[in-house]
Amino acid sequence: MKITRVVASSRRRRPSRVLLGAVVLTLAAAGVAAVAATAQTKRHQDVTITWMTFETPNLPASFWEDVRTRFEAANPGIHVKRLVTPTLDRDGYAKQLLASGQFPDVLQAITPQDYVSQGLLYAFTPAEVASWHVTTPTAGTIGGKQYSIPNEAQVIPLVYYNKAIFAKLHLKIPKTWAQFVAICKKIKAAHITPIQLGGSKDTWASWIFLGGIFSTDVLGKDPNWILQRKAGKVHFTDPLVQHAFNKWAALAKAGFFNKDALSLDYPHMQQEFLAGKTAMYPMGSWAASASAVGASKFGTGVFRIPTDSGAIVEPDFAAGGVFVSAKSANLDAAKKLATFWALDKKTDDALATNDAGLMTIKGYTPPSGLPGVYYQTAKLFTQPSTKKHKVKRVDVMFFNRGDRASAPGMDAFYASAAQNILLGRSVKAQLKFLDVQWDKASAHK
Repeated sequence: MKITRVVASSRRRRPSRVLLGAVVLTLAAAGVAAVAATAQTKRHQDVTITWMTFETPNLPASFWEDVRTRFEAANPGIHVKRLVTPTLDRDGYAKQLLASGQFPDVLQAITPQDYVSQGLLYAFTPAEVASWHVTTPTAGTIGGKQYSIPNEAQVIPLVYYNKAIFAKLHLKIPKTWAQFVAICKKIKAAHITPIQLGGSKDTWASWIFLGGIFSTDVLGKDPNWILQRKAGKVHFTDPLVQHAFNKWAALAKAGFFNKDALSLDYPHMQQEFLAGKTAMYPMGSWAASASAVGASKFGTGVFRIPTDSGAIVEPDFAAGGVFVSAKSANLDAAKKLATFWALDKKTDDALATNDAGLMTIKGYTPPSGLPGVYYQTAKLFTQPSTKKHKVKRVDVMFFNRGDRASAPGMDAFYASAAQNILLGRSVKAQLKFLDVQWDKASAHK
């Protein structure tokens, strides 16, 4: 009887099929609710970040859109809104956005010293810097801190030349400044404009060549001139700087520049060179791309700006183009975009192809099939310095970043001085003007 009661009791404790079904339905409903809640949470976690970019013939809208699309695909939940600069004055647009409370989460190709003092840019940690595996991890640092990802280098400027014109006039690549001037005279005598310049709304295009002369002549002799100027130990009115500016003024006075220089923006000055209207085109190494002078039908060669003595001096700019706002509400997402832009292989290949980027990522190999002038440019950049052929690499005076850069905001004044000299105004007066503006900029730093 005990056994019977136990069995009967056991049977009473077994859940019925109805009860099991109810449990299953309850669990299923809970699962659906959990999935829905997860999806709702994910939607709430979606973020949108703003990315200030620019567009040039080398880096058109399609380049930036490709990066944006691939980044969003690789990072679900992060959406990117591009803000395109109306001109190539990136700093002007960034400061306009800042003033209106719309400072972007990620910014391209700005002058960092103009923002670091205000605490606006994110300083990457040593661990983050080490993870990049770049060859120049300290390039462009400010106060020992890295605010960008130095994935690319440029030589600013080199002199790109029309091989057909040089061959027709039996010209050789100049080794000294005197030889360069002699070549300009022969080209002008053949009724061809020797040197292509620009200006207009892209004011940097009017002083990029002057900046190169400054770098080779002044920094070639005193590599720490910028630091010395910051300390008030040297000035623009010093004889060393006057000599460099007088060379620029002499080229203008001799009529070696295109007459429409100050009315041309960057795309149009490039078009004039590609149309064969000028023999030489001083420009940053980005000009060696297939979308720039690498597309010429006449063949393009390249050489460094010659010095008085024939010594080889090369103004190199090794730094990164991407910066992250320290004030970003979505800092992690912004850092992900910056890292993707700088280190993604497809993006780097596009930079090498479209913008002749000299990538400074360890183990990086550029794509094959690029224009010959790209590989010529890269050869100059990687040329070793030997006892027989010493290559002195210096800062880029008018484009540099970091502790060795000019005082904040000086770019506009360099452009003004260069254009005034082109118009025939006094070199000494412009150098005094630069000293005054430098001191003002330093005082308000």
